[in-house]
Amino acid sequence: MKTKITIIIVTLLLSYRAYSQPTAGIFQRICEGDASNNYPTGVKAFNNGLYVAAIEEFFGNGSFYATFSKYDLTTGVQIWSKLFEVQTQINDFEYEPSTDELFIIGQSLPLSAGGSSLNNYSFIASINGSSGVPNFYHRYNHTGREGFNRIMRHPNPCILSQPFYILGTRNPSASAPSNEDEVILYNMDIAGNLIWGKQYSISPPEDEFARGIFPFGNSLFLVGNDIANNGVLVNVGCLNLGGVITAYSYPYVLDIYSGIDLQNGLLALVGEDFSVNEAFIMIVDQTSISDIGLQFSNIKRFKDVYRDQYGWLYAVGENKNLSIPFTKNYQVVHKINSSLPITLGWAEFIEDPSGLETSYSNGVISVTPAHDRIFYADARLNTPGSLPNFYNMHVGSYSLNLGDTTTCAVSYPSPNYIRSYAKTQVPVAEIQITPPTPVLVPVIIDNIYNCNDFCGSASSCVCDNFTWTTQNCYQAQFMANCTITGGGILTYEWDINCDGIVETVSNNPTFSHTFPCGGGNFPVGLNVYYNGVLCNTVCDTIPISSDCCGAIIDNSIACTPINDTYAFTIEVSNSPGAISCSQPLISSTNSTLSSLSFQPGTNALAL
Repeated sequence: MKTKITIIIVTLLLSYRAYSQPTAGIFQRICEGDASNNYPTGVKAFNNGLYVAAIEEFFGNGSFYATFSKYDLTTGVQIWSKLFEVQTQINDFEYEPSTDELFIIGQSLPLSAGGSSLNNYSFIASINGSSGVPNFYHRYNHTGREGFNRIMRHPNPCILSQPFYILGTRNPSASAPSNEDEVILYNMDIAGNLIWGKQYSISPPEDEFARGIFPFGNSLFLVGNDIANNGVLVNVGCLNLGGVITAYSYPYVLDIYSGIDLQNGLLALVGEDFSVNEAFIMIVDQTSISDIGLQFSNIKRFKDVYRDQYGWLYAVGENKNLSIPFTKNYQVVHKINSSLPITLGWAEFIEDPSGLETSYSNGVISVTPAHDRIFYADARLNTPGSLPNFYNMHVGSYSLNLGDTTTCAVSYPSPNYIRSYAKTQVPVAEIQITPPTPVLVPVIIDNIYNCNDFCGSASSCVCDNFTWTTQNCYQAQFMANCTITGGGILTYEWDINCDGIVETVSNNPTFSHTFPCGGGNFPVGLNVYYNGVLCNTVCDTIPISSDCCGAIIDNSIACTPINDTYAFTIEVSNSPGAISCSQPLISSTNSTLSSLSFQPGTNALAL
């Protein structure tokens, strides 16, 4: 006997949107002041802007003034620029999205005169990200030589309204020499108020582990070195007002400048082996007594390290062995694999094809998973088309492979060798300190830079990631959203699982894919090429519903045995394009007898 059952498949239609920060364009600019040297000190992208901190030396007279500028994230056109009217240096800056506010920190200049330290001051400034209008400039005067070196907005703060940490140094007296620096840390709220402070010491009278700061869980790490130039890594908490959790010392002549959490329990640190002036990067396992890294024999220090969404690390350092063919102090960008064994992906620098530039300085970099661009700036002397005999500022936004987006990228054979770095735990003294009362000073005015395209400037291609819609039975339709300036051809590579294996290449921005039955979360990657040049790459996670093939309305099947088998007919109703799905067959005793596989239409199966 055959029993005919009609099973109704309910098809679900779900729409998702890949949300992210605005996609950065590709551009290269040269900016110059009026008969002045311009040296960048930081470059970072937030929201819809690329922000560059710099110092400007007018007429090369030895007086330095801080500047802070915003560039359009898509085109590289300068939106606004500000000048600090007193001699100052910006050391770092961060962004508060709730108020569209940039917090900028640094110190007054000069730091010394006639071989003696000066009693200078530290500062925190606030500027509106959209308009460039200054909110405040707060001057803080500690005893002796001082400075705010780094600012960090913690992604997982213990107190949501107090996410910022400022790291710096001070001296015990106005006349103290520079080798008596004390490490200080302040917590700051989103209004720019310093809440609490801590001073730390490992090797009085001098400690220098105020070079870098980075988050780890809801704690943070301070990095630098002690009085004997041993590398230092100090972990402090936030709930106990910056109380020390643990600290490590590397008994080598190491200046550790920065670090990053690799999100897998490991850390990456960068800096310089000061004994031989060689840049290094190491991967830190806190459970091990020794860490592994790469040391670069032809590169001076790495001062920052950044990570893209694929796990690659980026750092920039200066060519130090001026031998043929690399006879200039190029600022060399390095792309490094963070997995062990750690390896160099590539090293490249940017040079005008004319070869007329004579010197380079102050290479700075940033990369974030939110944008997946290399944001880069440096100072370069005698760039063609600009004012001669002055350092002009180069600002650019590049793909994650420099050579794909600029003809000015030159490959650099950066020799390196694997090295181990032993570490031991060390005690850290700490005392609570009261933040000094700030003095409000109006010193920020409008500034003018003349910016022009550099190196022909790469073609403009802007992609706002991609959208997707799930369809019947585990199928999804993808749509890339890209625009270009001028004519050209866009090519799309779709990579299921983001494993580097491209499933399809076409000039059509749409793409369909059928995922495994049962649904789940699946990585999908997109590479977009403009006239053969990579202009955008992104990987996003796509949720596919586990029941998108529908629900069985009648879940009871009555069967009569025929020669020890159960034969019946299943009729499936579904929209066109549905694929095969399966449902378990459950007996009256609630045990699974078998699994039914069915196609749209009528199927006769024997169990």
